[in-house]
Amino acid sequence: MHRAGSSLLSSFISSLGYSLGVSENKSKDIANPLGYFENDKLTDLHDRMLEYNGFGWDTAVGTNLDYTQSHMDEYLDIISNDFIGDKIVIKDPRLSFFNEFIKTLSKNINAKELILFCTRDREEVISSLMKAQHRAKSICENIYDNTHKCLTPNMLKISYNDHMINQKETQMKICEYINEKYIESNLVDPSLYRNKK
Repeated sequence: MHRAGSSLLSSFISSLGYSLGVSENKSKDIANPLGYFENDKLTDLHDRMLEYNGFGWDTAVGTNLDYTQSHMDEYLDIISNDFIGDKIVIKDPRLSFFNEFIKTLSKNINAKELILFCTRDREEVISSLMKAQHRAKSICENIYDNTHKCLTPNMLKISYNDHMINQKETQMKICEYINEKYIESNLVDPSLYRNKK
């Protein structure tokens, strides 16, 4: 989910030795003062995949949107040329709407996909989206509801609210899920927990 700690989650996973790719977005702004911890080439491709289905990031509906072989080929090209090593993290809420694509992609590169779904208190997300993205409340409500319809039992649900309050517990749960040894981090900055209920 947008505005639900996906950048915090991605920064933690990358601190465990996972590659974000050469095209990592290093920009920082008021919405994400520590950075986005995502790959710009993939974010751009996700936007084009949504456009192919007639959606934008803020209007997407469905859990298994269509894609072309060209989308798949470009994805495979980015992964093989932009990422280093065999452990990568792809962070982008847009990808929530492409579950079957992720499964097919993983098979094509003989990889195991582990999907973590970031969530947060609904009212906090809506408030944060309205401020950061300047969208009407009804649009932000739809973004939240439509994205959460993509959550399935095979995903690990990570609550931003829990992560902010119980950093170690949450990060240990993440490490167990991705089969990595827990390394203590101080990535959580309580001052960034804005738009609280």
